[in-house]
Amino acid sequence: KEEVQDQGVNLLETLDSIILDDVNRLHLLHEYDFCPTSDFLFDELFNADYSRSYLAVRTLIERNSDNIWAIINNHLNKLLKDYGGLYFANVLFMNISGFDSSNITVIERICSSCLELKWPDYMKFKPSAILVLMKYFPEKYRVYLSQWIDETKTTMWASRYAALISMEINFNNLIRTEVELLLQKASNDNHRFIRLKARDLIYRLND
Repeated sequence: KEEVQDQGVNLLETLDSIILDDVNRLHLLHEYDFCPTSDFLFDELFNADYSRSYLAVRTLIERNSDNIWAIINNHLNKLLKDYGGLYFANVLFMNISGFDSSNITVIERICSSCLELKWPDYMKFKPSAILVLMKYFPEKYRVYLSQWIDETKTTMWASRYAALISMEINFNNLIRTEVELLLQKASNDNHRFIRLKARDLIYRLND
């Protein structure tokens, strides 16, 4: 039996935190000594200094979502071509709500583009794209879970782990028998972290 505890550290809690990347739990190096415009903050999503990008996301999530969305729409083509911008846009989508239905449709387009084959499997935004799609469209994208947890089709462990987190968050929106089959498969994954997460979910599902 593989242990969840490793030298006093709860591996699953740590891994969940890394994959979910909650900006409110980060200790950032920078802070603003001025009131930045939303346009400035959006540009910071593309900054090579990720600490500044995280600060921008943390500030944007406190702004009016309509204002944020107007900027995203104006720079959509740029966003779809930049891997750093895509990652931080996904982090933003995970941490904000209040978008209307037309905006959510564009969120789907952005996140779906992150999972296209044109991007290598190791891209950091792929796990976050899975989380966002399952946040907004759990009923629609549950059919992709079997692909996302299959290590022959989804080679980066972080993406498979994100799929498991999505299943955990959406237990009530998924079919239990499908969940059980997927978790059984993931519990035999070659990556230790995937096995740990899947077996923990099986235990809690049957508790």
